[in-house]
Amino acid sequence: MGFLKRITTDTGIEVENAYHLITYVEGDESSIMITLKVYASVDVYETNRNIQPISIQNYYFSPDTSETALNIFKQANDFLKSLPEFVGATEV
Repeated sequence: MGFLKRITTDTGIEVENAYHLITYVEGDESSIMITLKVYASVDVYETNRNIQPISIQNYYFSPDTSETALNIFKQANDFLKSLPEFVGATEV
C-alpha cells in the first residue's frame, strides 16, 4: 500500500504522482518509526524494485496499544494520511 502525491525534489524537479511507499516500521509501545521511500512512479518501482528512491523520510508516532487497536501497519498508514503533506494524496 502506498500513496501517489506530487512532489518537488531538493533540486527543484517536480514529480507528478510520485509513489510513496512505507518500507519499514519499527518501535515499541511508546513510539513507532515509519520509513517512507519515494519513487518517481509506481511503474518505476515495480519494474525495478532495486532502484534507488528519490528520497527517504522517517516519521514517528505514538501507537494505540489498546485491545481494539488496528494493526501497527494500518496505524502507520492512517498516521501518514493525517499529515498536512499528504492531504490530497491518492492511496494505491
